[in-house]
Amino acid sequence: MLFEPDEVHRPPALPVSLVPTDHQRDVLGHRTVDPSPPSMVPPPPLVPLVPIAPIAPIAPPLVPGLPDTGEPRAKMTRHVLPDPAPFSPTGPLVAGIQVQDPHVSVPRWALLALAVLAQVALALLIKSNPWVGTAQAASILGLGIYATLRHNLVLLTCLCGYLTGSEVLWRQTDAPLFFLAAPYLLTMLSGFVVAVVLGRLGRDARLALFYVVLLIPSIVNTVRTAGGGSRELVAFALSGPLALAAFVAFTSQVVATPAAYRRILWTTLISAIGPLTVAVSEIRSALGAQGSIEFTEQSNFVTSGGFGPVQVSTVLGLAVLISVVLTILEPNRSVKILTVSLAVAFTVQSLLTFSRGGMFAVAIALSTLAIAHAREPRIRKRVMAIVVLVLALGYFVIVPWLTGFTSGAFEERFSDTTTGRTELAANDVRIFADHLLFGVGPGMTKYQRLTYNICELRSDHCSDEASSHTEFTRMLSEHGLVGLVAIGALALLAVRGVRDAARERPFAATFIAWSVAQMFYANLRVVAVPFAFGIAFLTIRPPSVPTEESDDSGDARDSEHASEYEDSGVNAEYEDSEDARDSEGASEYEDSGVAADVLGPAASNSPSTP
Repeated sequence: MLFEPDEVHRPPALPVSLVPTDHQRDVLGHRTVDPSPPSMVPPPPLVPLVPIAPIAPIAPPLVPGLPDTGEPRAKMTRHVLPDPAPFSPTGPLVAGIQVQDPHVSVPRWALLALAVLAQVALALLIKSNPWVGTAQAASILGLGIYATLRHNLVLLTCLCGYLTGSEVLWRQTDAPLFFLAAPYLLTMLSGFVVAVVLGRLGRDARLALFYVVLLIPSIVNTVRTAGGGSRELVAFALSGPLALAAFVAFTSQVVATPAAYRRILWTTLISAIGPLTVAVSEIRSALGAQGSIEFTEQSNFVTSGGFGPVQVSTVLGLAVLISVVLTILEPNRSVKILTVSLAVAFTVQSLLTFSRGGMFAVAIALSTLAIAHAREPRIRKRVMAIVVLVLALGYFVIVPWLTGFTSGAFEERFSDTTTGRTELAANDVRIFADHLLFGVGPGMTKYQRLTYNICELRSDHCSDEASSHTEFTRMLSEHGLVGLVAIGALALLAVRGVRDAARERPFAATFIAWSVAQMFYANLRVVAVPFAFGIAFLTIRPPSVPTEESDDSGDARDSEHASEYEDSGVNAEYEDSEDARDSEGASEYEDSGVAADVLGPAASNSPSTP
């Protein structure tokens, strides 16, 4: 007779085999009676059913290769945002059979691919009904306010990144919104979180504020000349600098874990799927109606989705850059394949706009990334391999296809290095010499050949008159010597962003290089440029490294622990080897969403309720 207690506690079984052992059959009460004589060996002792506290799984560090010191996350920041608890893809052992748990973890690459497809569907919906874009903008504002009140800074930063692609999507589809809705939203959300959550201005935040304050005095000249029409001129010229200053004031005072940093980059990347979808849709419509697309030596509005090729190529170029950065940072091989695929798609579409500045800025940024990693031997090989792969794909696959698709117009367009921006910049310098102190006022550069009053009398309002396309010469012509000081403040801010970075220095230098290149090419016309400049100030730190309050600015980028962590040589070893990045344990850990995301004030070491 078998001994069958009413209640027993089954010890946890190791997932070695799906065939139950004799002891498991004994415990479950399903052992078949052996007809042979009973053995004299007594049965194993049974464990009574007593509640036992679950043992927390030992999770690897957020980034493979980084040590986990076991420091509580709350000591690093006030805001700890835990991810959902991990769950096993398999259920309990019942009658010796491993049954499937209804809550099965989905691979991370599948979730990201699903998010990409969802963005494609949303873009097509907005294209068919532009009012959905208005609802989207309202949702971003509402979620931003909610995230601020809940101190959910990861969500807030993701929303700021999502604005980069949404802005161009709204303009492509003629969504009924203010033309400058995106920079307004970025300024509002950043300013709100600085006032409500952070409650102070760090050193970099004060410098950013000083930069934008210097641009205010010359507004008097615009008001004096344009009168009631000055509001739009001032807003168009200064909304970009204001958004840049506000976002830097926010990001320069917070820290993020590598997992949170990747989530922010992914949100920004997925937002660019919208402009890409609309552009591809327009190409298909043109090919279906006309059979071909006419390419000239100028930028193409059809391949840009009906909006400015310069702005579209800027956002798509940023998406290419982020794809490369994520290819370096992502520990999962399947996710790397997804990022490379997206990088190819964004590159092709950006080049098809025939706007050269988008990909030229990417080339400058990738060169900066390679140079910044030159001192790190183990990462240098990986970065150089990725850069070589990108160049090889471009030269042997993308360029030949584009040349054939455009009937040779692509090669002619990109081999011609002449541009009208040189003449516009020279004109800005002449205006600066004539209006030395405060310039001609924001937005007034285009009215120097024909006065503002004459343009108001014309039916086209001088719409064909080109305004400044280079942000630095624009500040000279429209703000005078005060604008020259503002250029110095912006340059100092960029230097600090790179110099004070710790383990994220290569990426900080990369994003600042891209944004500065865009300022030379297309001012601050789209919110992607202020976002890229500001994201360089975001401090990345694994949970094992505590954050201590710095001297006067509270900026964690200057903290003693950050310096020690950087100097210890640990910072770049997250790319130690392919085995470390793509091992089964690391992949399962990444796919399960165990990693907690942390983003909060850099100078706080007091715990807070998540």
